[in-house]
Amino acid sequence: MRTTIATLAAGIATTLLLAGQPAEATPHPRVAGLDCGGLARRIGPGNVWRAFFSGEKETLFDHRWPFTAAPCFKTQADCRNWLYWAQTDYPLDQEVRLCRRGLG
Repeated sequence: MRTTIATLAAGIATTLLLAGQPAEATPHPRVAGLDCGGLARRIGPGNVWRAFFSGEKETLFDHRWPFTAAPCFKTQADCRNWLYWAQTDYPLDQEVRLCRRGLG
């Protein structure tokens, strides 16, 4: 009986301690963009997800490093994860076209 009460008390204490902790955000995995032509041939042009991103990051000695890409993806989630990292890695002078289905 004492063991059960002690175990229960320890479980409640742990729950209360963790309740005060902020929830962790779902991580965004890094996803490689795919070639739109090849992907469209494999899964169909209407099933492809596409995004456009252009941005820059500042490098050592205040140089700007530009990056522009318009990759395709199998899923909307992959597309959104790719855009998350593109915006994070190149935070300056961004132009973003959010994920859209189809090549058109």
